[in-house]
Amino acid sequence: MAAKLHALARDLQAVGGSFDYGLLTTVGEVMCKTIKDESLPAERALQRRLAAYAAALDAIVRVDLKGDGGKDGQQLLEVLRIPVAA
Repeated sequence: MAAKLHALARDLQAVGGSFDYGLLTTVGEVMCKTIKDESLPAERALQRRLAAYAAALDAIVRVDLKGDGGKDGQQLLEVLRIPVAA
């Protein structure tokens, strides 16, 4: 399960960069780092975090937040507690 999630997150990183969805790349990268340890997906807190990342990815596409998403993108990363790149 973790390997499939990790592969999906890596695919999202690549797609984000290809189509100017920088936020997809950022969230996908964080998901990859979070999923690295295959034993972690059984943890309830991690499952909630991954669900939040998945909801964020859906929102990025639905709202069409291109590039870094501007102010909305910054707020989304803050809610997810993902550091904003300088």
